[in-house]
Amino acid sequence: MSRLSATRGRRPRKRTRRPPRRLTAIQEKNLWRLSLLRHFADTSGLDKLKKNTRVAPGVNLGRWARFCREKYRAGEIDGWLEDGLERIEGWEWHPVDARLRRKLELLKLFVKERGWRSLLVANPGTRFRDVDLGAWVMHLRIGHRRKHTTPWLARELERIPGWSWGLTRDESHGAMLQLLEDYRRLGAALGMVPLEIERLGKWVHNQRTLRRMSKLPRGRATLLKAVLGWTWDRSGT
Repeated sequence: MSRLSATRGRRPRKRTRRPPRRLTAIQEKNLWRLSLLRHFADTSGLDKLKKNTRVAPGVNLGRWARFCREKYRAGEIDGWLEDGLERIEGWEWHPVDARLRRKLELLKLFVKERGWRSLLVANPGTRFRDVDLGAWVMHLRIGHRRKHTTPWLARELERIPGWSWGLTRDESHGAMLQLLEDYRRLGAALGMVPLEIERLGKWVHNQRTLRRMSKLPRGRATLLKAVLGWTWDRSGT
């Protein structure tokens, strides 16, 4: 965690790295809870810490972590406790922003490696490194229409070449076509969930129906014919 992100949203103050020799009752409890949190991070990882995570003997670590972050933002946290928390691997003072930034970096990498055409924006959508980027992008676009977008995130998204707040029909068909090509090439190794397979099957059926009705765009028909094993018969791909 960078010092720049660590100091955002709170008043600067003098840091005290070690606990005082004489602790108040509250400081003793905080020191004990800090040791519990450090043990939890070492054994389970902080990504498993939820808002109501409890550990023996009945300590709500999730609530305590939230309390520490509130004190930090108000500039009221003890310096030794602040330092102790920052030494725990994975600790973030602003965990929501941190998760958004990680997804943002994954999206940038995906677009750089595969391009927007490979992203199926749906729920579920395209997964990349265990993150459903397609569903996340869909959520962001819906939130933008409802005026719920985080300002800094909106600015960063708009800096990605090709980003759009709307999903055009061509983009949607392009993503499905890419998914079909990947499915034919990789099969089960692609790791599609049943709902994704069902959605892909419906899309393929609709393309064949459009062709029988002479309503399928010529360019899309050409791309479909280029897919490995494609046939216009229902018994085929």
